[in-house]
Amino acid sequence: AAPGANTGRKKRRGEARPFDMSRYGQRWVALRVAYIGTRYHGMQYAEGVETVEGVLFEALTKTRLIADRDSCGFSRGGRTDRGVSALGQVVALRVRSSVVPPPAAEPPPAAEPPPAAEP
Repeated sequence: AAPGANTGRKKRRGEARPFDMSRYGQRWVALRVAYIGTRYHGMQYAEGVETVEGVLFEALTKTRLIADRDSCGFSRGGRTDRGVSALGQVVALRVRSSVVPPPAAEPPPAAEPPPAAEP
C-alpha cells in the first residue's frame, strides 16, 4: 500500500494515560438539564440500572471534567421516577477549569494609632 493510504485498519489506542486532576483548578457550575426519560430508571443514580445521573457522571468522567462522582460535590435540585421526562432540572458540581480564580481581596491596612497629644 502507498504511504498514508487507508488500509482499513483502525489504529490501536494505547493504555489510558493517567490524569492528574490536581494540576488544574476547579470551579462550581450549575447545569440545567432536560431529558426524555423513557429509557432511564429515573434521575437519581442507582447501581445496575441506567439513570440520568449515571449517564451524566459517565460523560463528565470520560471528558475528565471530574475525577469521580464522590469528589465533585454534586447536588441535584430534584429527581424523577422511571420513565418520567424533565425540562429544567438543575445539578451543581465542581468541574475542572483552566479559568484562573480572581485574586483574594487584600485586607485593609491596619489602622495606625492616632498621634499622642502634646501636653
